[in-house]
Amino acid sequence: MKIFTAKKLCDHHFESNYISTGHRLIITAVPTLYLEDKQTKSDTTLRIRSCYKSMREDLKFKLKKSRKTIKDFRTRLSNVE
Repeated sequence: MKIFTAKKLCDHHFESNYISTGHRLIITAVPTLYLEDKQTKSDTTLRIRSCYKSMREDLKFKLKKSRKTIKDFRTRLSNVE
């Protein structure tokens, strides 16, 4: 059995008696609830949707920024003529 110091598990894998006040696990907590594939798939779907939304917002921001740059360039070019 390996013990990792930087790994995390969500509390859905633990019975309620392992969760203390403050939503933290007690020191003797052992993951006993193994989720079905359906829940894992839905979690994955949510993560993918969140990632897609973030990428889309980033792309919109970059597009607005590039449009402004092109507009500024055209304005400067027209001032030169």
